[in-house]
Amino acid sequence: MYRFFEVFKTLKLPEDLAVYFENVEVTKVSKTSTNSLARVYIKSDRVIEKPIIFKVEDALKKQIFRISNMDVRIIDRYVLSAQYTPQTVMDIYYDSILAELEKYWTLEYNLLKNSQWEFEKEDMLVFTIEDSFLAHQYADTLTDYFKKIFLNRFGFEIDVEYQYAKKKESQYERENAYRINLRVKEIENNMMAAAEDNADGRDDKKLTSEQKAAKKAETAAKQKAARAAFFASDNRGREELKTYSRKPANEDVLYGRDFDGDVTPIEQIDTAIGDVIISGMVRNVEMREIRNERTIIMFNVTDFTDTITVKVFAKNEQVPELSGVIKKGNFLKIKGNATFDKYDQEISIANVWGIRKGSDTRQVRNDLALHKRVELHCHTKMSDMDGVSDVKDIIKRAKAWGHKAIAITDHGVVQAFTDAFHTMSDLKGSYAKKGEKLDFKIIYGVEAYLVDDTKQIVTNPRGQSFNDTYVVFDLETTGFSAEVDRIIEIGAVKVCNGEIVDRFSTFVNPEIPIPFRIETLTHINDQMVMNAPKIEEILPDCRHICQDD
Repeated sequence: MYRFFEVFKTLKLPEDLAVYFENVEVTKVSKTSTNSLARVYIKSDRVIEKPIIFKVEDALKKQIFRISNMDVRIIDRYVLSAQYTPQTVMDIYYDSILAELEKYWTLEYNLLKNSQWEFEKEDMLVFTIEDSFLAHQYADTLTDYFKKIFLNRFGFEIDVEYQYAKKKESQYERENAYRINLRVKEIENNMMAAAEDNADGRDDKKLTSEQKAAKKAETAAKQKAARAAFFASDNRGREELKTYSRKPANEDVLYGRDFDGDVTPIEQIDTAIGDVIISGMVRNVEMREIRNERTIIMFNVTDFTDTITVKVFAKNEQVPELSGVIKKGNFLKIKGNATFDKYDQEISIANVWGIRKGSDTRQVRNDLALHKRVELHCHTKMSDMDGVSDVKDIIKRAKAWGHKAIAITDHGVVQAFTDAFHTMSDLKGSYAKKGEKLDFKIIYGVEAYLVDDTKQIVTNPRGQSFNDTYVVFDLETTGFSAEVDRIIEIGAVKVCNGEIVDRFSTFVNPEIPIPFRIETLTHINDQMVMNAPKIEEILPDCRHICQDD
C-alpha cells in the first residue's frame, strides 16, 4: 500500500484539503478501456465528506490526468473505529450521500431530499417519503444504493424499509400553477401581437407602390441608423469608418466576411479544434502596435459558460473600424480558429474569419413566487469582503421582482444609506411623473458591534482575591454545541495562594466518533478515548478537586 501523496507526488492541494489525505492509502488505480475514466481506490480511517472528494477529483483531473483528458472518480472505503455505528455513520455522512445523488442520480436525489429517516433497529434504516408512483418505482434502486454504501464503504450490513406519507398540496404546486398562469398570459399577448402584425401586413397590401417604396426606404433608414449607433464612440462621437474592402451585403457583418453555422459553447473549447463560431460579450480589450504598420487587438469574450481570448492582427488603417466594433460590453458573433497559443500557453481564437453582431443571451432572472419575500439581511459593497453589489442595483432588482421592501444591513457601516436614499428619491420621482405612488420602502439597518466598555472585568465581586483558592477547568469536546456535542477530555488544576496544589486529568468516552476537524484541533482520536470511562463515571471522581481542604 502507498500513501496518497506517494502515488500523486506532483499533486498540489490547498492545505484544508490536503490534511484529509495525509494518511489515506491508495489501494488501486485503474482506467476504462476507452481511457475516458480513471478510478482511484482509497482507504481511510477518517470519513471524508463527498464535497471534499469532488474537489480532489477535479484537482486530479486538471493536474495529473490533464493530458489524456480523463474524468476521475475516487472510490472511497473506510476502516473506522468501534465508535461508529450505522446510526452515527448516517448522522455524519447523510449530507454526503445527498451530494453524491444530486451529482450523479438527480431523480433519486429529488425523492430523498425532503424525506426523513431513522434507525428502528441498529441495522434497520427506515425512510419516510412522500407517496408517489416514482417513490414506489425507485424504492428497490435506493435500497440497493444504501446497502452498497454501508457495506462497501463502511463494512455494515443493513436493511432498508420505506414508509409512504400521504401527498399534500405544496407551496411549490401553488406557485407552479401561478407560473403556468403567467405563461398563458404571455402566450396570449404574443398571439395578440402576431395578430396586429398580420393586420399591418394586410394593410400593406392596400398601399400604393409609392407608399410601399416610402415604407421600404423608412425601414432601410432605421437599419442604417441602428448600425451607426452600434459603431458610435462613447467619448469622441462617431467618425466615418474607413473602407478598405468591399462590404458584405449582410448588414450584421461588422468585420471581415459573412459566415454561418452552429455556435460552439466556449466551455467546450478545451483543445485546438480548428474553425469554430463563438458568441458572447466582450469583457475587455487591449491593443498593441507591432511591426510593419500592424496592430494586434486582444479581447476576451464570454458566453457565461466560460471565457476565451480572441486575437485579431489588423493593419493600422483598420484599427478605427475595429475599435468601434470590439468594445467592452458589445455582444459579438465571431468565426475563427481555435488553436493553442504558444505565447500565452492556452487555447485562444486566432485567424478571425469574420465578426457579426451578436445578441444578448443572458437570461434575466425573475421572481415568479406567488408570495414575494422581503429580504431582511442584505450586504452591499460597503460591507468589506462580504458584498459586491451597489445598493442602487440591489434596490432596483428587488423592486423589479415585485418585493415590497428590502433591508440594508452592512457590517458596522452606514455608507450605503446615502445612495439608497437618492435611489428611492429617483424612483418616487419617476412614479410621480406617471401619476402613481411607489409601493416600496427601504429598511435602514446595520450589523452593529456593541462593546460595553463601562463593564468591569469582574462582575458580582464578593471580596475574592487571586490569592484565594480556585479551580481552573479545561474541557475538550466533539464540537462547539453545548446541546449535541460531548466531552472527550477534562483537565483541572487547583490553585491556592498562586500555587498549583492539585491536578486532575482524564479522557472521556463520548460514545460517538470524534470528527476529523476536532481531531486536528485537539490531537485526540477515537482510539485514545474508547477505553476511557464515561462522563457519568468521571464526574463523581473529579468533585474532590473542588472541595476545600
